[in-house]
Amino acid sequence: MNVSPNSSLVDPHVLGVIFIVFGAISLALGVANLVMAYGLWKGKGWAWTISIILLFIGIAVDIISLQ
Repeated sequence: MNVSPNSSLVDPHVLGVIFIVFGAISLALGVANLVMAYGLWKGKGWAWTISIILLFIGIAVDIISLQ
């Protein structure tokens, strides 16, 4: 297979979609963390549940990003 120095092995459009998906996930997690922080600050009971859910989601995202 001849690969020129300027060619990429990954289609730029696919790479762009991947970055958009991970950006959207990061944005959603950031907003959820802000809501959780507000709930914890005000002593709301639901904030603990959100904290545990976000903890497991964060662990899953970290494991996926390692590969």
